[in-house]
Amino acid sequence: MQWTHIWPDLRLRTKGLIVVAFPAAATVAIACAAYLIESRISAADQAANRSLQIVEAVQLLKSNETETSAHIRAYFLTAEDPFEDEARRDIGRFDGLQQSRAKPGMSCGSTRSTTPA
Repeated sequence: MQWTHIWPDLRLRTKGLIVVAFPAAATVAIACAAYLIESRISAADQAANRSLQIVEAVQLLKSNETETSAHIRAYFLTAEDPFEDEARRDIGRFDGLQQSRAKPGMSCGSTRSTTPA
């Protein structure tokens, strides 16, 4: 039997259930799916942001290491005080970064200082 022949014979309660409840259930299912997808996207976004923070911290440490080793070499070659001050400042900056990274929730920002430590 075709659907068009059955529809007139159905009770009003059954017709109401088909017309109202099925679309409502489909709407709720779509809303739940959208919520689940959004939560997964949010988690992926947080993971990506954390990865970027880690990459920035590694790059900052590499650049600080290069700068510090250059100042130490310059001091060993020339034995001039400005290079010693720069090397001490760089080592202090590295220690500050290490301590700030040990604290949870601290972001790795630029910690360059214009005065020696």
